[in-house]
Amino acid sequence: HAGVARGGMDALLAQGFYAERAAANERVAKTLRAMPPPAFLAAMEASARLLSDSRAEPALGLPAADLRRLGNTLPIFVCNYYGDGEHDGMHTASTSRAVAAAAGASCELVISKDVQVW
Repeated sequence: HAGVARGGMDALLAQGFYAERAAANERVAKTLRAMPPPAFLAAMEASARLLSDSRAEPALGLPAADLRRLGNTLPIFVCNYYGDGEHDGMHTASTSRAVAAAAGASCELVISKDVQVW
């Protein structure tokens, strides 16, 4: 994202990932062009910190200590609607299992595409 600092949001929109999204949905370019580059960079830095800080956690932004605390006070239901082996790159069955394990015995885990199972 260093190009944003030098060339603004148009430089960002010329890069592969963002160019693909803008080509698929014109609102992407409109929204990004309306965003001040410093605000975009701050959001990307915050996102990078969240990713870094969550590396050892069961899931992005879900600290194990918080899941344990919640699991000790509330029933928790974790549902992975992709099923085993399929995912969107983030919502994997293994992530769902890790979240459920961290939440403890009060957590019910379902991994299934079948809504009747939920």
